[in-house]
Amino acid sequence: GQGVSFGNIGSGYTYPFPASQIRYTSPTFAGGLKVAVALVDPSPVNGAADREESVPRIEGEVTYSTEFDG
Repeated sequence: GQGVSFGNIGSGYTYPFPASQIRYTSPTFAGGLKVAVALVDPSPVNGAADREESVPRIEGEVTYSTEFDG
């Protein structure tokens, strides 16, 4: 019912059943900072068909990367 599972692991993991989404990822800013924001398709909560999100949820991610000398 939720689509294809990546390895059938299911409960407790956020990635086994991918959801449709619209996502923007910024270019890497000076210093290594990158920002991403997504509107994710509503889906059943904990696999229960009677408890469904009614609007897309907003997810965000901030990453930072840099090189260390030595």
